[in-house]
Amino acid sequence: MKKTSIKSQKRGKVENFLRDNDPILNVRGLEKKIGLPKGAIQKFLRYDNRKLDDEKIDALDKFIKNIIENYESE
Repeated sequence: MKKTSIKSQKRGKVENFLRDNDPILNVRGLEKKIGLPKGAIQKFLRYDNRKLDDEKIDALDKFIKNIIENYESE
């Protein structure tokens, strides 16, 4: 049984979130809000061989968690 690291679990969650919600996301707005370079998420979504680096994954994970926490607290 292969052990999955927390980092790869986080990466999987973020990547799946982006792919699943691509049709409803304002990708450029998300990039601006988090401070990612223009086109970083778009290139990940359009090209299979593109990966987001760990810093971008961490920033996206933090932002997604913040949205969920804010929604649940209201």
